[in-house]
Amino acid sequence: MRHINAVYTQRFNRIHGFDGQVFRGRSKSIVVARDSYLLQPVRYLHRNPLRAGVTDHLDEYPWTSHNGYVSSAKKTARPAASWGDGKTTSEKPGTAEAI
Repeated sequence: MRHINAVYTQRFNRIHGFDGQVFRGRSKSIVVARDSYLLQPVRYLHRNPLRAGVTDHLDEYPWTSHNGYVSSAKKTARPAASWGDGKTTSEKPGTAEAI
């Protein structure tokens, strides 16, 4: 990723007459050390289209995995989305069921 970012930055700067970093301060990574914290970043990511005003209802927005996590069979094991690895989305990360 660092190489791709560097090459993209050089080309972008050359074309647009800029210098310096293109993506400075725009992203960061946080270690999710506890299962109880996982819900916060997942909720944040899924609600971004609502905050941005792109959609009024997440279930109508096609570019989110929100529907893969929510189904009519609440609180039961649900099949993973078609792009998933076959595991269910109700398994807790870091537990034997999720492995």
